Amino acid sequence: MVRDGVPTVRGEEPVGHLESINGGTPLTTNGLGDVKDDVKECMKILIIRVSAIGDVVHTLPSLFLLKKLLPECTISWVVQKKAADLLVGQPFLGHVWVLPDHYLSPGNLATTANIIRDMRRHRWDAIIDFQGLLKTSLLIFLLRGKKFGFSAAHARSGFTTLFTHRRHTPDYKNIVQKNLSLASYVASVLTPYRSCPTVLSLAQYFIFEVPQKKQCAVETWLCDVGVHDKKIIVLSPNTTWDEKHWPVEHWITLIQLGANDPHFSRACAFVLAGKDHGQAALAVYQGCLERGITLITVPGWDLATLAHCLKQASLVVAPDTGVLHLADFLGTQTIALFGPTNKDVHGPFWQARNVRNAYQIGSACCKDGCAKKQKTVFCRCGMYTLKPEELFARIDACLGIPGGKV
Repeated sequence: MVRDGVPTVRGEEPVGHLESINGGTPLTTNGLGDVKDDVKECMKILIIRVSAIGDVVHTLPSLFLLKKLLPECTISWVVQKKAADLLVGQPFLGHVWVLPDHYLSPGNLATTANIIRDMRRHRWDAIIDFQGLLKTSLLIFLLRGKKFGFSAAHARSGFTTLFTHRRHTPDYKNIVQKNLSLASYVASVLTPYRSCPTVLSLAQYFIFEVPQKKQCAVETWLCDVGVHDKKIIVLSPNTTWDEKHWPVEHWITLIQLGANDPHFSRACAFVLAGKDHGQAALAVYQGCLERGITLITVPGWDLATLAHCLKQASLVVAPDTGVLHLADFLGTQTIALFGPTNKDVHGPFWQARNVRNAYQIGSACCKDGCAKKQKTVFCRCGMYTLKPEELFARIDACLGIPGGKV
C-alpha cells in the first residue's frame, strides 16, 4: 500500500526513514491494532534468508512484524553457518536449521540433504523466500507448504518465481522496507487484519538476546584492555566486495590522527574488529604495527558476542557490511561508508542519526593510469575521495569531544 508515494506497512504510517514518521495509531497491549478472531493458532512459518550477515539483519524486522500480526505463530529460519550465530538460541524463533556455507558444493550435499529431509517433515503455512536466489530455489522447490517470494522484477533471480505460489511486488526506498512489505503481504494472505504496528512502535519490540556468559566476556575484556571508561569507537574495515573497501592506508591514517590528538585519546579509544576474519582488518593491524601505532583489536568472538560489544560502543565506523547493519539494528550510532552500493537503499534505516551520518562516496577514479578511469563502472579508487581528516572530524562531531581538533 502507498500513501503519498511512500510505501506503508498495511495502512499504517509511512515506512520510510525515521524523519518522515509522525507517530501512528496507538497499539493494543499485544502490539496490534484490530485483528479478526479467526486467526489460525499455531501457524508454522519458515523464513528462507540463508546469507549474508547484513541481509539476515535486514530481514529480522520482518520476523518481528509477523510475530506482531500473527502472535500465535511459530517462526523458524534456515540460514547458512556464517550468519547462524545471530539466530541460534534466540527466543523469537522456533527452530533454526543451519546449512553449510557452501551447501550445494559436492562435499556438503549429504549434510544439505539431511537438513532438507528434516524440514520436509513439516507442512508449512507459509514458506517465505526473502532472498530470491538460485540457491534458495532448491529449498523452495523441495519444501512443503504455501510458498511466497518477490515478483521477478524484485527477486535477485527471476528464475526463483517458478517455485513460489504467490509473488509480491513491493514499493520501497530501503531494503528493510522491501522485506517488511513482503512480510505484511504474507500476513494479509494468512489472515485478514485492519492495522499493524508503525515503524516506530515495531522497533520497540526488537529482541536480541546475548547469553550472560558472552556479555561477561565483553565486559571483562573492556576492563582488561583499559577502555571501560572511554568512548569506544569500533572500526570494522572488512567487507565482501573489493570495491566497497575504504583504503587500508586511510584507516591507518585515521587511527594515527586519533593517537596524535590528546583530547581525543583521553576520551576515546579506537577498537579494530575483524582482524581474525578478513584481510582488510588484518592489513590495517599490520600497518599500525609497522608504524608503531598502538591499536586495540577485538578478539575472534562469534557474532552474538560481537553484537554485545557493538551495543557497548559509542560509535561504529564501517563500509557496507554486516557489522554496520547489526550496529544500526541494535541502536548504536554509526558512520557508514558507501561506494558502489546506494546508502539510501542499503544503508542504515532504524536510527535517524545513522541515516544522516552515512557517506555516499563518489565513484570518480583519482589515480592516474587506472584502467577504469573515465568509465561509468564504479572503481575502488573512488573510495579514496573520502579523506581520513574529514572522517576524523565527523567522528569528533558525532561524539562531541571537548576541545578535540583535527
